[in-house]
Amino acid sequence: YYSEITNGGFDITEGTLTGELSKGAKRLRGPEDLSHIFAAATYKNIVIDTNGDAGGTIFLNDKYTKLDLSLVVNGYVVDKVIEILENHGISHALVNFGGAIRVIGNPPGDIAWRIAIPDPKDNGKSIGFVHISNGAVAVSGDYEKMLINTRKEYSYITGSNLQRPFDADLLEAVVIASTAFEADALAAAAHLSGLNKDMGLINNIPDAEGIDLYERSDGSIEVETSNGIKTYFVQKTESISLQRVRQTCSF
Repeated sequence: YYSEITNGGFDITEGTLTGELSKGAKRLRGPEDLSHIFAAATYKNIVIDTNGDAGGTIFLNDKYTKLDLSLVVNGYVVDKVIEILENHGISHALVNFGGAIRVIGNPPGDIAWRIAIPDPKDNGKSIGFVHISNGAVAVSGDYEKMLINTRKEYSYITGSNLQRPFDADLLEAVVIASTAFEADALAAAAHLSGLNKDMGLINNIPDAEGIDLYERSDGSIEVETSNGIKTYFVQKTESISLQRVRQTCSF
């Protein structure tokens, strides 16, 4: 679904490219060395057998295709932890793992959880705060930046782009959604696809809101938000320490 709505900008097979590059770019001399890799690195090679007897078995049409779930694994883990907590009767909690956060209920003495969105150029201060209860927030991070660097490296080797557009000025994408998995996937999709300028992607996703952080030419940060974000987000610069972050993410 996320690959389809981004025309492959978000693609769990892109790890195929990263894996080959990590083996050494020097042996990759030109397009002729990369044609089989490009053919393998597409979500269209994934086939899911929905036949009742198959039980949702996944097949790969290309023997070189590799699946890499790094873009969504943090959100998946957070949702599973929340599920365990709820099954044990816990109705108020915040779970944070690798940039994916999900909350249920509200914190003691307040009506919503206050989650800082760090400045991507200075983690010691905030860009603003998201206030939510019974929802999730995810911030795109280092893995998305690594994939973009991989695209640049392949483009340098081949002298052409990979037909995977991205916005070089986008530093981070933040998404609010009902589950951590969805927020994680959409944050990665917004960051990697190059389709979210003016919130063109997130504004068309039901029950999702977004914040994009761009770097201006003078080095300052530009904050772009989706249509309904005012319900959740307050833009405010404030010092945030690692100790405060650890305390906030306890439950």
